[in-house]
Amino acid sequence: MFFSRVSLSEDYGNIRELYLSAFPEQERIPFGVLAATVGRGGNLITYLSDGAFKGFSFTYTDGPRSFLVYLAFNPGDRGKGYGSEALADIRKRFGKDTFTVMEKPESGFTSAALCEGRRRFYERNGCTVPGMTLKSDGYLFDAVWLGAPVAQADMESTVSDYEAAQKNAGGTGVTLSAVSPGTSAADAAEKMYSASYGGMRKIPFEAFLSNGTVMLIEVSGEPAGYCASVSADGFLLVPYMAVEERFRGRGVFSESLRLLRSEHPDETVILLPEAPGVDERLQSTRYRLLKRLSALGFEDRMERYSLLGRDYQIVSDKEAGKDDAERCLRRLRRRRKAI
Repeated sequence: MFFSRVSLSEDYGNIRELYLSAFPEQERIPFGVLAATVGRGGNLITYLSDGAFKGFSFTYTDGPRSFLVYLAFNPGDRGKGYGSEALADIRKRFGKDTFTVMEKPESGFTSAALCEGRRRFYERNGCTVPGMTLKSDGYLFDAVWLGAPVAQADMESTVSDYEAAQKNAGGTGVTLSAVSPGTSAADAAEKMYSASYGGMRKIPFEAFLSNGTVMLIEVSGEPAGYCASVSADGFLLVPYMAVEERFRGRGVFSESLRLLRSEHPDETVILLPEAPGVDERLQSTRYRLLKRLSALGFEDRMERYSLLGRDYQIVSDKEAGKDDAERCLRRLRRRRKAI
Protein backbone atom coordinates (compact mmCIF):
# COMPACT_ATOMS: atom_id res chain seq x y z
CA MET A 1 0.00 0.00 0.00
CA PHE A 2 1.46 3.34 -1.12
CA PHE A 3 1.12 6.36 1.13
CA SER A 4 2.87 9.62 1.95
CA ARG A 5 3.72 11.41 5.18
CA VAL A 6 5.20 14.74 6.21
CA SER A 7 8.32 13.59 8.00
CA LEU A 8 11.95 14.55 8.35
CA SER A 9 13.11 13.18 11.67
CA GLU A 10 11.87 9.62 11.04
CA ASP A 11 13.25 9.42 7.51
CA TYR A 12 16.24 11.77 7.71
CA GLY A 13 18.88 9.14 6.91
CA ASN A 14 16.97 7.60 4.00
CA ILE A 15 16.14 10.98 2.48
CA ARG A 16 19.70 12.25 2.80
CA GLU A 17 21.22 9.12 1.22
CA LEU A 18 18.81 9.18 -1.71
CA TYR A 19 19.19 12.95 -2.17
CA LEU A 20 22.97 12.68 -2.44
CA SER A 21 22.84 9.76 -4.87
CA ALA A 22 19.90 10.77 -7.09
CA PHE A 23 20.85 14.33 -8.06
CA PRO A 24 24.03 15.63 -9.69
CA GLU A 25 26.19 17.94 -7.61
CA GLN A 26 25.23 20.93 -9.74
CA GLU A 27 21.58 20.55 -8.70
CA ARG A 28 22.13 19.99 -4.98
CA ILE A 29 22.35 22.42 -2.09
CA PRO A 30 23.84 21.27 1.25
CA PHE A 31 21.36 18.81 2.73
CA GLY A 32 21.44 20.54 6.11
CA VAL A 33 20.32 23.77 4.44
CA LEU A 34 17.55 21.93 2.58
CA ALA A 35 16.32 20.40 5.84
CA ALA A 36 16.48 23.78 7.59
CA THR A 37 14.02 25.29 5.06
CA VAL A 38 11.29 22.91 6.26
CA GLY A 39 8.65 25.05 7.94
CA ARG A 40 9.97 28.14 6.13
CA GLY A 41 8.14 27.37 2.92
CA GLY A 42 9.90 24.03 2.42
CA ASN A 43 7.90 20.79 2.53
CA LEU A 44 9.54 17.35 2.67
CA ILE A 45 7.19 14.47 1.86
CA THR A 46 8.23 10.84 2.31
CA TYR A 47 6.71 8.07 0.17
CA LEU A 48 6.33 4.55 1.52
CA SER A 49 4.85 1.26 0.39
CA ASP A 50 3.96 -1.41 2.93
CA GLY A 51 5.90 0.63 5.48
CA ALA A 52 9.15 0.67 3.47
CA PHE A 53 10.82 3.91 2.34
CA LYS A 54 10.53 4.38 -1.43
CA GLY A 55 11.33 8.03 -2.10
CA PHE A 56 10.70 11.65 -1.26
CA SER A 57 9.74 15.02 -2.67
CA PHE A 58 10.72 18.54 -1.65
CA THR A 59 8.37 21.38 -2.57
CA TYR A 60 8.71 25.06 -1.79
CA THR A 61 5.46 27.02 -1.32
CA ASP A 62 5.26 30.75 -1.95
CA GLY A 63 1.72 32.01 -1.37
CA PRO A 64 -0.60 30.40 -3.95
CA ARG A 65 2.26 28.84 -5.93
CA SER A 66 4.43 25.82 -5.21
CA PHE A 67 7.74 24.79 -6.76
CA LEU A 68 8.49 21.05 -6.85
CA VAL A 69 12.27 21.17 -6.47
CA TYR A 70 13.17 17.49 -5.94
CA LEU A 71 11.36 14.21 -6.58
CA ALA A 72 13.29 10.94 -6.32
CA PHE A 73 12.78 7.23 -5.71
CA ASN A 74 15.17 4.42 -4.84
CA PRO A 75 16.78 2.92 -7.98
CA GLY A 76 15.06 -0.42 -7.39
CA ASP A 77 11.67 1.26 -6.98
CA ARG A 78 11.60 3.22 -10.23
CA GLY A 79 9.25 2.26 -13.03
CA LYS A 80 6.66 0.87 -10.60
CA GLY A 81 4.18 3.74 -10.72
CA TYR A 82 5.31 5.41 -7.51
CA GLY A 83 6.26 8.60 -9.37
CA SER A 84 2.77 8.92 -10.85
CA GLU A 85 1.19 8.42 -7.42
CA ALA A 86 3.56 11.00 -5.95
CA LEU A 87 2.61 13.60 -8.56
CA ALA A 88 -1.07 13.01 -7.81
CA ASP A 89 -0.31 13.46 -4.09
CA ILE A 90 1.61 16.69 -4.78
CA ARG A 91 -1.25 18.13 -6.82
CA LYS A 92 -3.67 17.27 -4.02
CA ARG A 93 -1.47 18.83 -1.34
CA PHE A 94 -0.29 21.97 -3.14
CA GLY A 95 -2.95 22.78 -5.72
CA LYS A 96 -3.06 23.49 -9.42
CA ASP A 97 -0.49 26.34 -9.41
CA THR A 98 2.43 23.97 -8.93
CA PHE A 99 5.38 23.79 -11.27
CA THR A 100 8.74 22.06 -11.49
CA VAL A 101 11.82 22.09 -13.70
CA MET A 102 13.84 19.51 -15.60
CA GLU A 103 17.37 19.59 -16.95
CA LYS A 104 17.99 20.85 -20.46
CA PRO A 105 19.78 18.32 -22.71
CA GLU A 106 22.55 20.89 -23.28
CA SER A 107 23.16 21.28 -19.53
CA GLY A 108 26.03 18.80 -19.72
CA PHE A 109 25.29 17.02 -16.43
CA THR A 110 22.34 14.88 -17.60
CA SER A 111 22.19 12.81 -20.78
CA ALA A 112 19.81 13.74 -23.58
CA ALA A 113 18.13 10.33 -23.26
CA LEU A 114 17.44 10.89 -19.54
CA CYS A 115 16.06 14.37 -20.26
CA GLU A 116 13.72 12.93 -22.88
CA GLY A 117 12.63 10.18 -20.48
CA ARG A 118 11.72 12.74 -17.84
CA ARG A 119 9.79 14.80 -20.37
CA ARG A 120 7.75 11.72 -21.35
CA PHE A 121 7.15 10.92 -17.66
CA TYR A 122 5.73 14.36 -16.96
CA GLU A 123 3.61 14.50 -20.11
CA ARG A 124 2.30 10.98 -19.50
CA ASN A 125 1.11 12.18 -16.10
CA GLY A 126 -0.81 15.18 -17.39
CA CYS A 127 1.90 17.82 -17.01
CA THR A 128 2.74 20.47 -19.60
CA VAL A 129 6.19 21.50 -20.82
CA PRO A 130 5.44 25.05 -22.05
CA GLY A 131 8.81 25.83 -23.62
CA MET A 132 9.79 28.31 -20.88
CA THR A 133 13.25 28.51 -19.32
CA LEU A 134 13.87 29.11 -15.61
CA LYS A 135 17.16 29.81 -13.87
CA SER A 136 17.67 28.10 -10.50
CA ASP A 137 20.90 28.15 -8.47
CA GLY A 138 22.78 29.45 -11.49
CA TYR A 139 21.62 26.82 -14.00
CA LEU A 140 19.00 26.93 -16.78
CA PHE A 141 16.11 24.45 -16.73
CA ASP A 142 12.94 23.75 -18.71
CA ALA A 143 9.78 24.68 -16.79
CA VAL A 144 7.02 22.10 -16.27
CA TRP A 145 3.45 22.89 -15.19
CA LEU A 146 1.93 20.18 -13.00
CA GLY A 147 -1.55 21.67 -13.33
CA ALA A 148 -2.73 25.07 -14.55
CA PRO A 149 -0.48 27.44 -16.52
CA VAL A 150 1.77 29.62 -14.33
CA ALA A 151 3.12 32.89 -15.72
CA GLN A 152 6.86 33.13 -16.33
CA ALA A 153 7.20 36.09 -13.95
CA ASP A 154 5.33 34.24 -11.19
CA MET A 155 7.55 31.17 -11.53
CA GLU A 156 10.67 33.34 -11.48
CA SER A 157 9.41 35.09 -8.33
CA THR A 158 8.80 31.79 -6.53
CA VAL A 159 12.22 30.42 -7.53
CA SER A 160 13.82 33.64 -6.27
CA ASP A 161 11.99 33.35 -2.94
CA TYR A 162 13.11 29.73 -2.65
CA GLU A 163 16.74 30.72 -3.16
CA ALA A 164 16.39 33.46 -0.55
CA ALA A 165 14.94 30.89 1.89
CA GLN A 166 18.03 28.73 1.28
CA LYS A 167 20.31 31.59 2.28
CA ASN A 168 18.27 32.40 5.39
CA ALA A 169 18.12 28.73 6.44
CA GLY A 170 21.84 28.38 5.99
CA GLY A 171 22.36 31.02 8.64
CA THR A 172 21.82 28.53 11.47
CA GLY A 173 22.49 25.20 9.76
CA VAL A 174 20.30 23.53 12.40
CA THR A 175 18.93 20.05 11.72
CA LEU A 176 16.88 17.68 13.86
CA SER A 177 16.96 13.93 13.22
CA ALA A 178 15.77 10.80 15.03
CA VAL A 179 18.50 8.47 16.31
CA SER A 180 18.56 4.68 16.32
CA PRO A 181 19.97 2.44 19.07
CA GLY A 182 23.60 1.44 18.68
CA THR A 183 24.59 4.38 16.48
CA SER A 184 27.12 7.13 17.05
CA ALA A 185 24.24 9.63 16.96
CA ALA A 186 22.55 7.76 19.84
CA ASP A 187 25.83 7.79 21.79
CA ALA A 188 26.20 11.54 21.28
CA ALA A 189 22.61 12.18 22.37
CA GLU A 190 22.98 9.97 25.45
CA LYS A 191 26.13 11.77 26.54
CA MET A 192 24.37 15.15 26.37
CA TYR A 193 21.25 13.70 28.00
CA SER A 194 23.26 12.48 31.01
CA ALA A 195 25.01 15.83 31.45
CA SER A 196 21.93 18.06 31.06
CA TYR A 197 19.56 19.43 33.68
CA GLY A 198 22.29 19.66 36.29
CA GLY A 199 22.48 15.89 36.62
CA MET A 200 19.05 15.71 38.26
CA ARG A 201 17.07 12.49 38.16
CA LYS A 202 15.44 11.91 34.78
CA ILE A 203 13.53 9.19 32.95
CA PRO A 204 16.10 6.62 31.75
CA PHE A 205 17.45 7.48 28.32
CA GLU A 206 16.80 3.92 27.10
CA ALA A 207 13.06 4.33 27.67
CA PHE A 208 12.89 7.13 25.10
CA LEU A 209 15.29 5.40 22.75
CA SER A 210 13.22 2.20 22.77
CA ASN A 211 9.67 3.47 23.17
CA GLY A 212 9.62 7.20 22.54
CA THR A 213 11.73 9.30 20.20
CA VAL A 214 15.21 10.75 20.72
CA MET A 215 16.30 13.38 18.23
CA LEU A 216 19.78 14.75 17.79
CA ILE A 217 20.14 18.49 17.25
CA GLU A 218 23.04 19.33 14.96
CA VAL A 219 24.54 22.61 13.79
CA SER A 220 26.30 22.28 10.44
CA GLY A 221 26.67 18.55 11.12
CA GLU A 222 28.05 18.95 14.65
CA PRO A 223 26.07 17.51 17.63
CA ALA A 224 24.64 20.47 19.56
CA GLY A 225 21.79 19.08 21.67
CA TYR A 226 18.95 16.59 21.90
CA CYS A 227 15.19 16.29 22.28
CA ALA A 228 13.45 13.37 24.06
CA SER A 229 9.71 12.92 23.48
CA VAL A 230 6.77 10.54 23.60
CA SER A 231 3.38 10.91 21.89
CA ALA A 232 -0.17 9.72 22.52
CA ASP A 233 -3.65 10.68 21.31
CA GLY A 234 -2.57 13.75 19.35
CA PHE A 235 -0.17 15.11 21.98
CA LEU A 236 3.63 15.17 21.85
CA LEU A 237 5.20 15.45 25.30
CA VAL A 238 8.78 16.76 25.41
CA PRO A 239 10.01 16.30 28.99
CA TYR A 240 13.63 17.02 28.10
CA MET A 241 15.23 19.20 25.44
CA ALA A 242 18.63 20.84 25.77
CA VAL A 243 21.31 22.61 23.74
CA GLU A 244 24.96 22.50 24.74
CA GLU A 245 26.27 25.69 26.30
CA ARG A 246 28.66 26.56 23.48
CA PHE A 247 25.72 26.69 21.03
CA ARG A 248 23.44 28.81 23.20
CA GLY A 249 22.57 32.36 22.24
CA ARG A 250 22.62 31.50 18.54
CA GLY A 251 18.94 30.66 18.05
CA VAL A 252 19.60 26.91 18.01
CA PHE A 253 16.97 26.05 20.64
CA SER A 254 14.28 28.16 18.92
CA GLU A 255 15.12 26.75 15.49
CA SER A 256 15.09 23.18 16.84
CA LEU A 257 11.70 23.74 18.41
CA ARG A 258 10.38 25.19 15.16
CA LEU A 259 11.63 22.13 13.28
CA LEU A 260 10.04 19.84 15.86
CA ARG A 261 6.67 21.54 15.44
CA SER A 262 6.91 21.36 11.65
CA GLU A 263 7.51 17.62 12.00
CA HIS A 264 4.33 17.25 14.08
CA PRO A 265 1.85 19.72 12.56
CA ASP A 266 -1.20 17.79 13.75
CA GLU A 267 -0.02 17.22 17.33
CA THR A 268 -0.10 19.51 20.34
CA VAL A 269 3.44 19.96 21.64
CA ILE A 270 3.78 20.01 25.45
CA LEU A 271 6.95 21.23 27.19
CA LEU A 272 7.78 20.93 30.89
CA PRO A 273 9.82 23.83 32.29
CA GLU A 274 10.28 23.70 36.05
CA ALA A 275 7.43 25.15 38.11
CA PRO A 276 7.88 28.31 40.23
CA GLY A 277 9.54 27.70 43.57
CA VAL A 278 11.16 24.40 42.63
CA ASP A 279 14.67 25.82 42.56
CA GLU A 280 14.95 29.54 43.22
CA ARG A 281 18.39 29.61 41.61
CA LEU A 282 16.76 28.74 38.28
CA GLN A 283 13.87 31.19 38.35
CA SER A 284 15.50 33.91 36.24
CA THR A 285 16.40 31.25 33.66
CA ARG A 286 12.85 29.91 33.82
CA TYR A 287 11.27 33.31 33.16
CA ARG A 288 13.59 33.96 30.23
CA LEU A 289 12.64 30.57 28.80
CA LEU A 290 8.90 31.25 29.18
CA LYS A 291 9.32 34.59 27.44
CA ARG A 292 11.13 32.93 24.56
CA LEU A 293 8.51 30.17 24.32
CA SER A 294 5.73 32.76 24.30
CA ALA A 295 7.36 34.43 21.28
CA LEU A 296 7.34 31.02 19.57
CA GLY A 297 3.60 30.54 20.11
CA PHE A 298 3.63 28.55 23.37
CA GLU A 299 1.46 29.40 26.37
CA ASP A 300 1.85 28.69 30.08
CA ARG A 301 -1.29 26.72 30.98
CA MET A 302 -0.90 27.61 34.69
CA GLU A 303 -1.06 23.95 35.64
CA ARG A 304 1.55 21.91 37.49
CA TYR A 305 2.64 18.39 36.70
CA SER A 306 4.71 16.19 39.01
CA LEU A 307 7.37 13.89 37.52
CA LEU A 308 9.90 11.89 39.52
CA GLY A 309 9.19 13.96 42.63
CA ARG A 310 9.73 17.31 40.92
CA ASP A 311 7.09 19.87 39.86
CA TYR A 312 6.90 21.17 36.31
CA GLN A 313 4.66 23.65 34.50
CA ILE A 314 2.52 22.67 31.51
CA VAL A 315 3.47 24.83 28.52
CA SER A 316 2.03 24.02 25.08
CA ASP A 317 1.42 25.42 21.61
CA LYS A 318 -2.26 24.47 21.72
CA GLU A 319 -4.69 23.76 24.56
CA ALA A 320 -3.36 21.00 26.85
CA GLY A 321 -3.25 19.99 30.51
CA LYS A 322 -1.60 17.61 32.92
CA ASP A 323 -3.99 14.78 31.97
CA ASP A 324 -2.67 14.96 28.40
CA ALA A 325 0.92 14.83 29.64
CA GLU A 326 0.05 11.88 31.85
CA ARG A 327 -1.46 9.94 28.92
CA CYS A 328 1.81 10.33 27.02
CA LEU A 329 3.86 9.10 29.97
CA ARG A 330 1.48 6.22 30.58
CA ARG A 331 2.34 5.01 27.10
CA LEU A 332 6.00 5.13 28.02
CA ARG A 333 5.32 3.30 31.29
CA ARG A 334 3.13 0.72 29.60
CA ARG A 335 5.79 -0.17 27.07
CA ARG A 336 8.61 -0.29 29.55
CA LYS A 337 8.58 0.08 33.30
CA ALA A 338 11.15 2.81 33.34
CA ILE A 339 9.51 5.45 35.54
